[in-house]
Amino acid sequence: MREGTSKLLAACEHQNQSLEAAKSLLTSDLRLAEFKSELQRRKISLSSTSTSSRTTKNKSNEPLFKAKASVSNIRIPLIWKDTDYFKNRGDHRRFAVFCVLKIGTEIFDTIMVNVDRNFTDICFDDTFHFNNVTPDFNFELLIYSRVLHDDLSMASTHKKLTHKISNSLSRSFGRKMINLKDDFNNETGPKFYLIARASLNLKDSADLIKTYDLIPEEELDKNLQLPLFGHYCCRLAVQPECLLKDYHSDILRMHSPESDMFWAVLSKFRLNLWRIKTELQDEPAYLKHTNSKKEPDLIIPINCQSKVTLSERNIQLVNKENVFVFESINGQQSEWIKCFQKVRQDFQAWEPIAEYNMQLAPLSHHRSQYFFYERPSGSLYNETPLQGMRQSVKDFFLC
Repeated sequence: MREGTSKLLAACEHQNQSLEAAKSLLTSDLRLAEFKSELQRRKISLSSTSTSSRTTKNKSNEPLFKAKASVSNIRIPLIWKDTDYFKNRGDHRRFAVFCVLKIGTEIFDTIMVNVDRNFTDICFDDTFHFNNVTPDFNFELLIYSRVLHDDLSMASTHKKLTHKISNSLSRSFGRKMINLKDDFNNETGPKFYLIARASLNLKDSADLIKTYDLIPEEELDKNLQLPLFGHYCCRLAVQPECLLKDYHSDILRMHSPESDMFWAVLSKFRLNLWRIKTELQDEPAYLKHTNSKKEPDLIIPINCQSKVTLSERNIQLVNKENVFVFESINGQQSEWIKCFQKVRQDFQAWEPIAEYNMQLAPLSHHRSQYFFYERPSGSLYNETPLQGMRQSVKDFFLC
């Protein structure tokens, strides 16, 4: 794919085509570099695992449930000078801007946006989904930009001069001069510059759009830098698979004065109990409780502080000050102990979001068919009301 994109870039004659090809080439290079790094990490992990397995063997070290993540509502505010935006004079630069989103080896790119001084913010409406996300994941947002037009820069004057020479002279001679200029240019096609980056983890996930910090690239030439405000908005949602699956289900008898019997389902970091009859001949009759809308008669939260022990045929569950003693009717005590330990392990890994099921943003199935995405009329400035309650800076960018 990279080789084909390089050939396509060399054959492009129009600016739009070359910019899109350069963008594809850049993302391909990022994916290739990440795949190489992941391969090296797996080699190191495999060698260390084989060495440790010869000395120790930990049976409780089971693989953790992974998760799905979604990133949506990306919004990057800009801060132009008042003469640039309000008086429409001063900074004449135009930029081609896009973002790269990365978690592990999964790398996505947004559409390319044409930005000038009429934009107070850059919006990307696409939603991106990541699979097989581990609890220690690191989400990276990379912002790339290229100056398309700059009336005040020497680079723009050079391009205009080249264009005028090629038009004033014969076409064949003009092409020779352009090719001669390209022979001294080691770069193939337009170059995008990394202007800012950001990094998020599990603790930054939320059900709402939040504001995060951007880290600008300090070594970049100021003429190539977008007037970034220093923050950006997005919604990072994470949904662990352990919140969507049942760990175990069985019929339990609670040791209490009533000796109640329950249909028990261990899921979503809690033990759900439905009271049932004492006759256990028709087991499918009790399974319908999990599919019905009936609320459990008893809910016992399970977290990393919960303690579970096995004594003969009894399962003792200690949750804070409460002590529950159960007996598995079908003799699945060891399976229950194993599942309880797995729940505690998963809860500790996903603790920041373990107590509620976060909904992922709907996946966007279409992207703009145009090369440059034109945002609908309106901006962050125009959408901000002048009257009403006073907002903080954080709330201002969440509008």
